[in-house]
Amino acid sequence: MGQTLYRTLHPEVFQGRGRTRRYFEGWYFKHVSRGSGGIWSVIPGLAYDSEGEGHAFIQLIDGSTGSTEYFTFPVEAFAASERELEISIGPNLFTKRGVRLDLSDGSRRVQAELRYQDQVRYPGTLTAPGVMGWYSWAPFMECYHGIVSLDHRVEGYITANGRRHELSEGDGYIEKDWGRSFPSAWIWLQTNSFREPGTCLSFSIARIPWLTGRFTGFLCVFLHRGKVLTFATWNGARITGQNYRGDELTIDIRSREYRLAFFVHRNASGELMAPVEGKMERRISESIDAVIDVTLLDRLGIELFRGVGTAGGAEVVGDVRELLAGIPET
Repeated sequence: MGQTLYRTLHPEVFQGRGRTRRYFEGWYFKHVSRGSGGIWSVIPGLAYDSEGEGHAFIQLIDGSTGSTEYFTFPVEAFAASERELEISIGPNLFTKRGVRLDLSDGSRRVQAELRYQDQVRYPGTLTAPGVMGWYSWAPFMECYHGIVSLDHRVEGYITANGRRHELSEGDGYIEKDWGRSFPSAWIWLQTNSFREPGTCLSFSIARIPWLTGRFTGFLCVFLHRGKVLTFATWNGARITGQNYRGDELTIDIRSREYRLAFFVHRNASGELMAPVEGKMERRISESIDAVIDVTLLDRLGIELFRGVGTAGGAEVVGDVRELLAGIPET
């Protein structure tokens, strides 16, 4: 199998072979303790600007305080497998089996040993190898998105600046992005911290450059009791209602078989760096302790699920009014 074909069919692996200008690639590893270990997201990645100047990085978000850290490394410190999810940046290791951190920068010190079990992968196919569906095969997208694990168990610890946090019986989630730039405007939401384990919601909507224009596209995945439901522009689902008021957002989505509705309340946020033409210079705000109330109905209106997801990730970036224009308000 050719390497390009293999990478498309396995979005979790490193996609950036040979790319050294206007390129970024980053993986998002989220960890939520069901005890008192808190909420931690770790983002390793690589970025090159338009001049070919590059660096590797690891971003860290402490969801209990909203504080963030950005650690930089030379490009030479980055290594990644093109056959499986395995990234190393200096002494730090990220795989489908877990994460090892040993970060130090002056007064800052973060160490972690985190182990994963029972991952639920997104069920890709030849025609839809990832959550982007057939768009995964388009060679000119500004930004590609992949879901690596919708849900898994986490065991281990994180020690940040001398304080140890145990993440026993935790929930984990992994996704990634790669390309030139993040969209000009987007909304991203995710939670897999429901009362009933094995439940996950992931949603994004963005303004997407396409040929000579732009369109608004969305992706939404809901996992419950082992079943993965995908609602997306590429498979004919529609957003039929929305309401956005500051820190609160309502979205109503319909497919031929289901209706999915959720209400989001954002809480404390931290500042992250995002790519523009490969350069990590855009500052965005992300909450990872949002609360998301989710309802799933069948086409007859019979309720199949209702629950509240906590420790939710939430980003609302750019001109959201324009992004949601044309979708009726609920």
